[in-house]
Amino acid sequence: MNLFVKILKDERGISLYELLAVLAISSIIMSSMYGAFIMGINLYKKIGIEAQMRDEADIMVASLLNDLNSIEPDAISVSPLKELSLYTVSPEVYKDYLTIESDLLKIASPSAVPQGKFYIKERAASAGSSIKKYDLFKYQDGEEIRINDGAFFLQPIDDSTPIMTFTCSQNSVQATTGDTICSSGTINTHFKISHGEYSAPSNRLYVEPMEFHSEFGY
Repeated sequence: MNLFVKILKDERGISLYELLAVLAISSIIMSSMYGAFIMGINLYKKIGIEAQMRDEADIMVASLLNDLNSIEPDAISVSPLKELSLYTVSPEVYKDYLTIESDLLKIASPSAVPQGKFYIKERAASAGSSIKKYDLFKYQDGEEIRINDGAFFLQPIDDSTPIMTFTCSQNSVQATTGDTICSSGTINTHFKISHGEYSAPSNRLYVEPMEFHSEFGY
């Protein structure tokens, strides 16, 4: 008890060395806590960006599927530039019977008008960036529409794999323009998607591009 009273009555305080030691230890602890706090916030943001990229890829693929299902093409043509054009054939009346003209050469004629078209376009190069960026577009009802959000961009998986390819399964013809026209086939997409703001490795919130593969037929 007497020792406790003596400590309370001691008015000498702490020395300068003790104060500096306490400040040094406190600064080390606080800087470590601050670094861990910032790392936690950045990790949370990166997880959110990755979720946005996955959602964007799902929306793009869903848009392609929805348009295919809504148009229900009788044939698809593929140009040398990898443009996919969706064609439907108008019913024709022949001797009082409703018939469908299935001749693919009729679709191959220059007068044939596609009900929808999908294609890849490269963006203008950004200053100081060597990354090639691409967008997926569709042309429908006389209007060009970018399917992916402008905050994101596409890249090929590698130099030998196009972003969008088409495999013809049966009944194909070659148009004079070089287009391949098929009555059935498979559309494949292979791409990497990146967030434009966080695609540079020097960015502290850099998120690696995500790869996506999809395949659907008609």
